[in-house]
Amino acid sequence: MKKALLIDGNSILNRSFYGIRNMSTGSGFPTNAIYGFLKTFNRIFDMFNPDYVAVAFDLKAKTFRHNMYSEYKGNRKSMPDDLRLQMPVIKELLKLKGISIAELEGFEADDIIGFLSKEFSKENVHSYILSGDRDLMQLVNDKVSMYYPSSKNEGVFDQNRVIEVMGIEPSLITDLKGLMGDSSDNIPGVKGVGEKTALKLLKEYGSLEEILNNLDKIKAKKLREKLEEDFDMAILSKKLATIETNLPIEFELSEYLLSEIDFKVLKESYLKYELKSLLSTIDKKNDDTIEVQTNNEYFFNDFDKVNLFNFEEPIYFDLIRDYDDIFIKKVDFFVMYQEKKVALVFDEKFSNKIGELILNQSKKTIIKIKAYNSKKVMLFFRAFGIENYEVYYDYEIASYVINPNLSSYNVSADLMKFLGENIESLDTYYKKSSVTKAAQTLDVNKISKVLADRIYAVYKTEKYIIDELKELEMLSLYLDIDLKLARLLVDMQISGFKVDEKILNKIGKELDAVITELEGQIYFSVGQTFNINSPKQLGVVLFEDLGLKPLKKTKTGYSTSKDILEKKIDEHPVVKMILDYRAYTKLRSTYVYGLKPYINKSTKKIHSYLMQTIVATGRISSVNPNMQNIPLRYEMGRKLRKAFVPSDENHILISADYSQIELRLLAHLSNSKELIAAFNENKDIHTITASKVFEVDEESVTKELRTRAKAVNFGVVYGIGSYSLSEDLDISFEEANDYIENYFEKYPMIKTYLDNLKKDASEKGYAETLYGRKRNISELFSNKYMTRMYGERIAMNSPIQGTASDIIKIAMINLANKMKENNLKSKLILQVHDELIIDAHKDEVLKLKELMIETMTNYFELSVKLYINISSGKDWYEAK
Repeated sequence: MKKALLIDGNSILNRSFYGIRNMSTGSGFPTNAIYGFLKTFNRIFDMFNPDYVAVAFDLKAKTFRHNMYSEYKGNRKSMPDDLRLQMPVIKELLKLKGISIAELEGFEADDIIGFLSKEFSKENVHSYILSGDRDLMQLVNDKVSMYYPSSKNEGVFDQNRVIEVMGIEPSLITDLKGLMGDSSDNIPGVKGVGEKTALKLLKEYGSLEEILNNLDKIKAKKLREKLEEDFDMAILSKKLATIETNLPIEFELSEYLLSEIDFKVLKESYLKYELKSLLSTIDKKNDDTIEVQTNNEYFFNDFDKVNLFNFEEPIYFDLIRDYDDIFIKKVDFFVMYQEKKVALVFDEKFSNKIGELILNQSKKTIIKIKAYNSKKVMLFFRAFGIENYEVYYDYEIASYVINPNLSSYNVSADLMKFLGENIESLDTYYKKSSVTKAAQTLDVNKISKVLADRIYAVYKTEKYIIDELKELEMLSLYLDIDLKLARLLVDMQISGFKVDEKILNKIGKELDAVITELEGQIYFSVGQTFNINSPKQLGVVLFEDLGLKPLKKTKTGYSTSKDILEKKIDEHPVVKMILDYRAYTKLRSTYVYGLKPYINKSTKKIHSYLMQTIVATGRISSVNPNMQNIPLRYEMGRKLRKAFVPSDENHILISADYSQIELRLLAHLSNSKELIAAFNENKDIHTITASKVFEVDEESVTKELRTRAKAVNFGVVYGIGSYSLSEDLDISFEEANDYIENYFEKYPMIKTYLDNLKKDASEKGYAETLYGRKRNISELFSNKYMTRMYGERIAMNSPIQGTASDIIKIAMINLANKMKENNLKSKLILQVHDELIIDAHKDEVLKLKELMIETMTNYFELSVKLYINISSGKDWYEAK
């Protein structure tokens, strides 16, 4: 049977527009919807290889449904200007690809697709509909299927799949809409009838008409009254939701065959709109197409070619260096490239020669670094004592600033995106975990070529990425904050944090004793021995032997997760013992035994990697090991900090911790007069909130009320809902809801501010910090309610948490500069969320505290003064 592909143009174009953000030509013309549409079209076309194709679009004119119901789609926002600009372009490109465009005034794209699918069925052609609109599933039958591009249910929907997902046959989808309505199209349905009730009624009575004809048989009084009241509206809603398949047009089968493609014009159009990555999708059999690939000259282990480089000018560097010891003078592969020069690739044998060469050059001039990852380059340089350098460009950092949501950054994809040039990925030939051990089995020639191409790609894409930063108005953020921060984080990693292993071992022994004692108590409490670390055995003991009521079962048995056990803590003493046992065993394995491998044998310090391109909000993270996650909940966890000590007897540790920075920023950003006054008058903000929310005098606020107010204060920053707050405070949903409503009633400017954040993010597609850092929030445009709610929480939290992150980064940079200006011996060694830790020379303590206040608080001009808690001590425990 022949096949037809029928595409809902508006649906796919909208999904592309909101799914791909911030893509445009060098002149600023938006192309995200065009690019996404064509990518989806090419993928689905190749999947089905259809004989006939049509793309249906809505027209701006009103349809027959508006005549039936004037409020139809009345809640829809007007099309964004950036999308409107792309609409005629995609139609033109589709015509160049030989695709038929179908539009009809007075009707929607859905109706056109319905008409075409019916006509194709008459010609014994199977239609495949491509749409993200589930309304079109009503057309599915034995000769019509639908490809639904949702992330959860993506795939082809036949009649059985529709029933499986929708819960009803395709023909009853309009009946479902008649009952429950459709908020996206402003179809009213029956007030108070949701999907669950509607499905139940349809399964019982078979159709909307049968339901309405048998209202006297519906036992639920309220439901019956709703149906009686909205009887006419239910019928109208079904009509509005029904796709019209009888259209006043002629059908000619041949009209939907692929027409001849003008490859030359199509290619020129792709280039005009800078869609170079799509060039490779043009039929390769056509003589006019070109195979795009790099032709980058490079030399392997040819040291004499270094003489071609001018060290007065910027040089692009890249490397692979897979060693635990950051001070080792080795590199697996090292790459150099300079504009209008060749790329040089060296392997491990040339590590010393390269290091010594750059060291000598650094004595004559500043080494100007442009890199794929500048921090790796700087660490290699520092191993040779090279400090006279400056970072001019970092591909990964720039890419992160543009889109912080990505888990990794792929310069080969950007090369294809911007220039239509194709290079192989390094991952094909190199796996980080095995490179050192399997160095002899690596395809050195292939890796050399890939690395040469990668540095070439960094060079070639730099202009486009910088232009994108300018367009997004984030170039100064990149240059003044993130790029400057990179060098400081390397300095901090090299400085390291000294660990006293004797103290660590002592804590380990104390933990051994506590764990052994807990084991005995647990066995005695339950009257038997078992493997406490086995969730399956523990589940049997708790929920069968002891008879506790299970809350959740998994495939392997009863769930004994932390949240489950915390709900059972009052039902048997052993539950608290098990939670303590787990906490202490984790402390021992992760933070005693787990830290030891990271202690450098020479320096006796931990040199944690401080990462700046991982967290979407802009926060700095710490890995190998994670120094930001040392637990504080248990006293034994806090005691672990005693093992972290100053570098020598002439130093102490100083900690400077921002006090309630996110709440202070909430006050400033929302312009909440109540919060601003409370902070500026140095009042206890949680007591103030408790007094307002619970309507008691400040003097009458109890410890419990203050704790609850604190949860509300911080919960608001993270967009907490009533359910989560009820779980956190172990109160009813209704009580939690009252807390939140009272909070917003007493702080109305905060409610307005948070609502505006959600509204702005929904319109723009991103959230923004005070310093212009943007975070795309695609979740806001999801079809799934829970995902959209998560997107709204991101929209509320990102500006606050992101601004706090920006502030501490700026403070770190300024503090480090001030320490350098004053020739201090002290070193900034760690950042933990809102806290900075300095290995401070005893003679410089007073000056450091002065500089901390200057750079961390006085520098920032906000309506609320920032405040830091400064403490010092002989170890991190005492300093904190």
